[in-house]
Formats: sequence, C-alpha cells, structure tokens
Amino acid sequence: SVNKLILENETYGEIAWLSNNLNASEQNFTQSVRFVPGSVTVNSSVLSSTLNSSANITLYKLRFNQTPVILADGIVCGVNCSVLLYTSDNNLTFNVSHFTNYSAAANTNLTIFDSNDTEKHQPTRRNFVQFYANYTNRTTGFAINISDGGLCNISFNITPSGPFNMTFNASSQLQE
Repeated sequence: SVNKLILENETYGEIAWLSNNLNASEQNFTQSVRFVPGSVTVNSSVLSSTLNSSANITLYKLRFNQTPVILADGIVCGVNCSVLLYTSDNNLTFNVSHFTNYSAAANTNLTIFDSNDTEKHQPTRRNFVQFYANYTNRTTGFAINISDGGLCNISFNITPSGPFNMTFNASSQLQE
C-alpha cells in the first residue's frame, strides 16, 4: 500500500491523493487516467476502490482571467469539490471527494437573443430588432455588468459594422 500517492502529467496537471493505504499495485494508470488541457478523467471502476477517494487535483496552464468554475461530468461541481487555489501562472488546484471527469470552465454564461425570438418570426427589412445578452455568473446566476468586468458589444457584417457597445439595464439585468 502507498500513502498520499501523486500522479502527474508534466504538461496538463496532477492528482494528489490525500488518503493512506492506497492500493497502487497492478493498477493501469496509463489506461485509467487521462489528462487533457483543462481536464482530467479517472475511470475509477477499473482501479482499486481505495483510489476513488479524496484528492487534490491541479490543472496546469489554464487560460482564464478569473478563477474558473469546476465541472464534474460537464455540470457545475457543488459540495463534492472546492477550489483551493488559482495561481498567477494559471494553475488551478481543487479538492474532490471521488473520481469522474473534472474540468475547468469560465465562470460565466452568455445567452444572446433578440426581441423577435419569442414571436418566432423573421424580422422584415423595416422592423426594429432589439438584441439582448444575458451575461451571468455561472455559479450564482447573478448578472455580470461593466462594474464586474463584463462588457458586451455586437458587430454586423454591414456598413457601418461596429462594434456597437451594449448597455447594462439594471431593471432587466440584461445587456441591451
């Protein structure tokens, strides 16, 4: 058995198990653990059950200006993982309680729509169309406005082409 095992891919990240008495003998880590940019997947069903336990995961060289959100199987990870550190060299360390696919993503959500979307018809040449951007914090659901570092603009393939800045509407909580 091994205490506090560390498995590292020098390019993409590392896993540091926090438990003692881990069964690491005859485990095929090459086949069971996959690091890719911004993500790690551990197929715990083919590894010793002792390895499906608490660990700190560090993902290297991410490209986020702010601390990213952690996804477990593509869904925002809740109580089963927590950010420990996001460094100035863009390495993210977080704690997990078990294994699956974990990845880092921007902690924002952007949905763009126009005033005709609810009516399901195409605007005609003379109709006015209002565009909206619902720019929110992915984990809290709160709107992101310019004071939070959020700025939206829109460009068209016409003359003049813009970009045209959108303005945050505090009432609707949308960029308009």
